[in-house]
Amino acid sequence: MKERIGNIWDYWQHELGEYGNKRNYIAVIPTNGVVKENGELMMGAGVARQAVTMVRRIPLVLGDFVTQYGNKSFCLPLMNERIPMATFPTKEHWRSPSTLERIEESATQLARWAKMNSSYIYLLPPPGCGLGKLLYKDVQPIIAPILPDNVWVMTRDGWTGALTRIINCSNGEMVGISNE
Repeated sequence: MKERIGNIWDYWQHELGEYGNKRNYIAVIPTNGVVKENGELMMGAGVARQAVTMVRRIPLVLGDFVTQYGNKSFCLPLMNERIPMATFPTKEHWRSPSTLERIEESATQLARWAKMNSSYIYLLPPPGCGLGKLLYKDVQPIIAPILPDNVWVMTRDGWTGALTRIINCSNGEMVGISNE
């Protein structure tokens, strides 16, 4: 795993060419397992909502997958979808806080894909932070030993480890600093 300063969508859009994703960047979207009555996955806030603005049909595609297979991680290019995105469930319900156990499970799945498909770079916001109510200082030690170097955890301000920076994953803005 590498930590990078930047916005997932800047990488993703900049490299997205007329014929698809030139550099093989895959945006990894933190998700939950709630499928609405219309069959769409609940993607109403944070990076998930931003993903909907990039690919309008993504809630329906993911809602179908969650209905069929459960609230699991999905890598859409590996499932015959031409959408350079993957999911990273951090919680069961959008109202619930994220859990470290769920993040570890999703990180393990992402690591499998990343190792099997090393030509892709997976762009992941700090999972479970912000809307999931976890601190990156608690998440980072869980995911760092699992994720390979072609998974980049993206923050806008960078996390130095000297101070705990609390990142709002819905927009990548720093919302606070703590000495914890």
